[in-house]
Amino acid sequence: AQQRRQASRAGYPRLRARATSMAAEGYPMLDASLVFAGVEETLYFDACHFVESGHRRLAAEVARALVEQR
Repeated sequence: AQQRRQASRAGYPRLRARATSMAAEGYPMLDASLVFAGVEETLYFDACHFVESGHRRLAAEVARALVEQR
């Protein structure tokens, strides 16, 4: 569990940086990291995997972004 937590903490900033450069290259990207801002319920069952309510929140954000692209 500790290794996953460390990998998540190290990997997410790199992922965000790469997403920014890919968006600049014209690839459609969605930074949904703020979809969980202010949420106090438990959304993860470990360092990087969601419980059902986390999946639902993320799916709603992805759906919203897809509809917005039309």
